[in-house]
Amino acid sequence: MPLTPGREDYKGTVRAYHESTPVHRYLGMELGSIEPGRVIVAMPVRAEFTQQNGFVHAGILTALADAAAGMAAWSLIGEKDNLLSVSIAVSLMRAAKADCLTAEGRVVKAGERVMFCEASVWATDDPERRELVRASFTIAVVGDR
Repeated sequence: MPLTPGREDYKGTVRAYHESTPVHRYLGMELGSIEPGRVIVAMPVRAEFTQQNGFVHAGILTALADAAAGMAAWSLIGEKDNLLSVSIAVSLMRAAKADCLTAEGRVVKAGERVMFCEASVWATDDPERRELVRASFTIAVVGDR
């Protein structure tokens, strides 16, 4: 069943949300395609994002996955709604070494008060799009706060 955007200009709303989120700017996230319940986000990897062995830190990977899933959910909410991540389960499937990462966020089930989302992260230059991370999110739909 196709997902229905909560606003007519859902793409503009997702772009505005992305641009107004300080952590997205700080990490250098770049918004790609936007569809109802699905968003692509890319992020260049900086040396500061790595852990002691030179792999991208799990916290950075989780932040990218969370941003993608959150924006996918954002594409479906109404004008007076807001979102809060309630639960995150992250599977680190392989060590991440890349110059740039891409994440796809997807809404799996959209309820009135709760959304279930997933996100996958891969190295942007990997033609096979082998998953580095797969994450599941429970996101609460709350009133404007």
